Amino acid sequence: MLNLEYKIGGLKINPNKLPFNGSDPYDASHHFVTRALDSYVEIYVAEAETHFQVVNIFNLNEMKDNIAGGGSFYLNENNELVLDDYSGDYDAISKKAAQSFAELILPEIEKLGVC
Repeated sequence: MLNLEYKIGGLKINPNKLPFNGSDPYDASHHFVTRALDSYVEIYVAEAETHFQVVNIFNLNEMKDNIAGGGSFYLNENNELVLDDYSGDYDAISKKAAQSFAELILPEIEKLGVC
């Protein structure tokens, strides 16, 4: 898995709901799940209350066995993009994977007007 490639599978982000200053990341407006396929991993982010909803939004139900983790997605009080927390159903992703996905997604949310 040394040459694992990170890809965006789908983004349905509401830029107005990205900021989160609460104490429990699960309460953030956006959640993500990741899906592992062969030599790459995809991330799917959506405004949703649960990770199951993210799976449903992107019609990933038939590939649920490939879901490799999930968590919360938000801007913290320092306006930094955070991929954090975990999914009780799909577990967590590594900090390295979170960093790789954040670097990949950052230009996409900047296109939405998020600085």
